[in-house]
Amino acid sequence: MRGPARVVQNEHPTYAKVLSFAHDVLDEHGPRRKERIYQLGIFNCPWFAKSNIQIRKECFVNINHYDPRCLGRVDLEVAGRFVFELKVTKRYAPTDYNVEKDRLQLEMYLQAYAYNEHLIDRAALIYFTPTGVVVVEVDCDWSFYPSLVPFLFFF
Repeated sequence: MRGPARVVQNEHPTYAKVLSFAHDVLDEHGPRRKERIYQLGIFNCPWFAKSNIQIRKECFVNINHYDPRCLGRVDLEVAGRFVFELKVTKRYAPTDYNVEKDRLQLEMYLQAYAYNEHLIDRAALIYFTPTGVVVVEVDCDWSFYPSLVPFLFFF
């Protein structure tokens, strides 16, 4: 079911492992399962026993010391450096609308990380489709985020 592996020069081994496990979990469980099944499948891979991986990590922004706001939950945070948001689609490829909506969601989480002075190296959307895994990288340009943080307070 899985196509040829994509080889990227200078790919971080931990990041590459997560993407590889995403393919393996889809092959093992098949398409059209709940997102939680794929999330636990990646989380329960034996390789991660030695790695610092968190699932459903909450992203908070403290407006002041007494009013923290939860923006949502990141599906996977690995080694404190990589963030992954998992999505399941019944289509053979995610639509442009869904990619844009999901990218904005992940960028909001990255803004919360930046606000809390925790900079993420790489972030990606992982779509589980009937034909395979589609990975969409989200830019972590940290010079861009400090100017956006004040807008988080208005929702």
